[in-house]
Amino acid sequence: MGNAQFLFQKAERGGFKLNLVPALKQCGQIISSTLIRKFIETGNLKKAACMLGRSVCAYGTVMHGRGRGHRIGFPTANLNLHHETLPPSGVYAAWGVCGRKKMKGIVHIGFKPTFNDKQKSIEVHFFNFRKDLYNRDVELYFVKRLRSIKKFKDSAALIRAIKNDSRKALNIL
Repeated sequence: MGNAQFLFQKAERGGFKLNLVPALKQCGQIISSTLIRKFIETGNLKKAACMLGRSVCAYGTVMHGRGRGHRIGFPTANLNLHHETLPPSGVYAAWGVCGRKKMKGIVHIGFKPTFNDKQKSIEVHFFNFRKDLYNRDVELYFVKRLRSIKKFKDSAALIRAIKNDSRKALNIL
């Protein structure tokens, strides 16, 4: 089912003409949504981007979080995603787009073990951006994974890690 023979049979029974075209290849492989999702889910952003012809992205609406990022000097936009396939948990360098504004940032995907938070989430800290994004739609374009999720001993250690992540991301973006 779903192969060329199946389609030719349907065309014959349905009285319509079928033109079969060769499968498109990119990066030496046939382009496949299943393969693209697999690349994204396993963190192979380069191969996924090669097949997509663009960076891997996620799209969501900004919602209220707990305000922790703001309290430690790194305000974040918490996203309610619109049914997206995401890369594995971790911290990523990414571009964000909201309306016509394009911004550099770092994205956290996953649990927040430093705060014993057991709910998986996705949040982004945009550099040099302090406007209200609540209820606005944001697109995130993942560029590179920076590190895995880690439990820090205290907020000071977390802040040092975020500063380090930010430096790395700015060098990449």
